[in-house]
Amino acid sequence: MQHFYESISGCFWFQSAYDRTLSELPIDRPVILVEVGSCLGRSAAYLGVELKNRFPLAELHCVDDCSWAPVPVGDHEAMLRSNLARLSNVHVHAEPGSVAVQRFRDDSLDFVWIDGGHEFRTVKRDIADWWPKVKPGGVLGGDDLQIAGVCDAVMESGRCERGAGHRNDAEYTGPWEWWWYPGTPSACPSW
Repeated sequence: MQHFYESISGCFWFQSAYDRTLSELPIDRPVILVEVGSCLGRSAAYLGVELKNRFPLAELHCVDDCSWAPVPVGDHEAMLRSNLARLSNVHVHAEPGSVAVQRFRDDSLDFVWIDGGHEFRTVKRDIADWWPKVKPGGVLGGDDLQIAGVCDAVMESGRCERGAGHRNDAEYTGPWEWWWYPGTPSACPSW
């Protein structure tokens, strides 16, 4: 399947993180990935196409409460679903992460990407809520490490690796960091 993510509005400057994830996924069993904060689906479209082409047993769950300010709530959900409709391996959950997380068993997810709210309390809660769902050897990560609330919550949560992408939009041009907790759930403390 050909990529179409560039035709979708929105932000996606952490392709290197998704590429790293794809390089480490097992190809001999089903894998489950979650993107918390899918916005209009640009990054999810990239990941969904890569999964479809390389991991036929993989599924991606996109979690977004569809309350992003520039888009009216009803329109946001419809746009997200429409943008991802051609990807049968992608499932949209138009609800807050704190609700969607209950859909998944502990130790069941290979990868969770957190890019929802960016306030300290929200990021800390997302990390605490989603980390138990990551299976041993899985990964929890996210982007926007330059934003104070994100950085403070991530650093308080434990030691993480950092990576860099390049952001180029109307608001900012330059390097943009993402974060990554690799390995086992013991790498991140519980609250």
